[in-house]
Amino acid sequence: MPDVEKPGTPARARLLALDSAAKTLAFQGVQYQIHALAVHPAHQGRGYASSLVRAAFALGDRDGLPVTVECAGERMEALYTHLGFEKHAHAAVDDPTNQTKKLAMVSMVRLPRSAAPAAQ
Repeated sequence: MPDVEKPGTPARARLLALDSAAKTLAFQGVQYQIHALAVHPAHQGRGYASSLVRAAFALGDRDGLPVTVECAGERMEALYTHLGFEKHAHAAVDDPTNQTKKLAMVSMVRLPRSAAPAAQ
């Protein structure tokens, strides 16, 4: 069982703190949300995450809905910004493990783009 699933572990405490913050930062309304996206380190840098995010954007564009994601840390914020998201809201969350003073939590959104007009 991963540490984040074990009650009382530091990883679980951090996850719960970030989850609580995400609820207060969340973009409101109907949306597509990327809840979890991870690529094994041995396979990073090959465009897998980008492909999945582009597929979510295509759904959002088709349906006229925003695509949202919540993330923690500057590295993840930079990645999602590079992929086309914009910062919606942010908060500094107390780190229950005291590994850092605060955890940076960011809510990001990519608004739908208009579909190209149909050829006549």
